[in-house]
Amino acid sequence: MANKAFVALGIVLAIAGVSLAVLHVVSVGAIVIDEEWVREYISEVPVDLTIYHDSIYVLALSDSTGASLYKISFSGDIAWRNSWSILNESHLTRLIPREAGISVVIISPSRHEVNVLSYSSYGGLVSNKSLVLSEVVWAFDASSYVDGSIVIVGTRYSVGRGLELYASRINLDDNDTYWSITWGSEGDDVALKAVITSSGLIYVVGESLGVGGIVACLDGFGEVLWSRAINVTDFISVKALGDDVLILARGVDGSYGVIKASRLGDVGVVDYIKVPEDFTPLDLHVVSSYTALAGYQRSIGGNASSAAIMLYTNKGLSNVIKLNVPSIFTRIEVFDSTMYSVGVAESRLIAIAHSIKHSELNVIQLIASTAVASIGSFIAYREMHRR
Repeated sequence: MANKAFVALGIVLAIAGVSLAVLHVVSVGAIVIDEEWVREYISEVPVDLTIYHDSIYVLALSDSTGASLYKISFSGDIAWRNSWSILNESHLTRLIPREAGISVVIISPSRHEVNVLSYSSYGGLVSNKSLVLSEVVWAFDASSYVDGSIVIVGTRYSVGRGLELYASRINLDDNDTYWSITWGSEGDDVALKAVITSSGLIYVVGESLGVGGIVACLDGFGEVLWSRAINVTDFISVKALGDDVLILARGVDGSYGVIKASRLGDVGVVDYIKVPEDFTPLDLHVVSSYTALAGYQRSIGGNASSAAIMLYTNKGLSNVIKLNVPSIFTRIEVFDSTMYSVGVAESRLIAIAHSIKHSELNVIQLIASTAVASIGSFIAYREMHRR
């Protein structure tokens, strides 16, 4: 006679072993996140973040007239911090890595002048370049080209056509303009952001009064390869992915989404990235295996917010990182399998590092799970066939 208790035990062991083995195999490649460190600094708001020459650089704003540049080690310690005064309502745009160190781009309140402050890796001010633009040109962003020159985008007034999209490429060493172009529709157009790929393609996003959002691709000689209208009202962040770009934007319905634009002119929404309604993204970072959105998540009552990062794979939302204090993340970068985020927590500038790994096949766990399943199957088979 079969012992029903042993049969049941064998079946349970067999099911458990098979389930564990399947679960382990299926989870291979899943994102695994571990917090490395969190640092708090003084009361400033981070504006930009970049990783360059094995260091973290953070551009921050203390008030409308005070700016700071941090160099931070990969362990979160401050190597140096430089502070200076800027004109009221000046526009701190971004950090630009350069061969000798790091540069800060500042656009004047009138937007007719672009200043580039260059610092050495030791924190010394190397140069202060001023690029004075025409009175009919307004700058909104600047980005470094692959050869060290600078690409400025914005808008220019043309008689009979109004405001057109504007882009120029300028040599910082002698202020020589390689090229300057305008393009766009019959309405008032403005280019808001520029991103350069490693191969030298220039992606420009902007707005048109008559069309809405615009994304365009230029080559290094200033030729517009293509320009497309997209149904968005606000561009949040633009990042390169090879020769393509991902664009974090807010649509006309108020929801956030990510748009991919390829070098061939294909532009479309990334359908596997669904932004939760209670999450406001402020920055985007993309690598080959996942996309990260950094920002803040509102509480149920809407009275407080917590800094949050949403990680997406091509299967959808994979992981959520969240701080349990009033806070926001403003910028995010990834370097060598570590994700660095900066933001504000309880009025203080913070930086946080997470290791990002993919789970691997553990042969020992797989063998153990298979052994459990085999033992359970043997027990159940033996008891069911015992006379």
